[in-house]
Amino acid sequence: MRFFLDSEFMEDGSTIIPLSLGINTESGAALYIVFEDADRSLANTFVQVAVIPHLDDEPPPGVRYVRCGKQEAAHVLLQWVNEHLEEGAWSPEFWADCGAYDWVLVCQLFGTMDDLPEGWPYFIRDLEQLRADVGWDGPFPHEEQRTDALHNAINDSIGTRENWRFLVQLRDLELTPEMFVQADLEASKDKHPTAQPPDPGQ
Repeated sequence: MRFFLDSEFMEDGSTIIPLSLGINTESGAALYIVFEDADRSLANTFVQVAVIPHLDDEPPPGVRYVRCGKQEAAHVLLQWVNEHLEEGAWSPEFWADCGAYDWVLVCQLFGTMDDLPEGWPYFIRDLEQLRADVGWDGPFPHEEQRTDALHNAINDSIGTRENWRFLVQLRDLELTPEMFVQADLEASKDKHPTAQPPDPGQ
């Protein structure tokens, strides 16, 4: 079972302080955690401007919304992941976009690396690695169509899922980026054919 996650946090080069965590599954189940024990006054200018204004936004319909401290968050996250593992599966597969800090944040909810839940991997799969493998350096269609707030963990985790689907489709169809762009242009022409000027002789 694949899980797609994103987090918002404060950090000073040595400590990561979680603000929020969003995680969702391929089937659309989702969890949004806001950490109530974080001292938001420690946020740098970027976090104050880009993250905190959207931190307490209501998540999309159907998302489980939890406000708690770090200790309770670990329990909530583990229980939720276990509830959504496919029957017979014992190890979840986690994905993030540029997920190095996200994964350290998640791991530290449980303590040290040795304290990770049984069956959880010691690594996270990164969307940017898949992007490089596929050879796609253009914009993601989902990102171009987004109207929700950026730098909101649940919104961005859903974006990671949709961008992963796009890259996997390119890979599995064996489409090169150039082939996809051409196909997209042709589809656009079919939907919106270029209007021809009237013939002045008619």
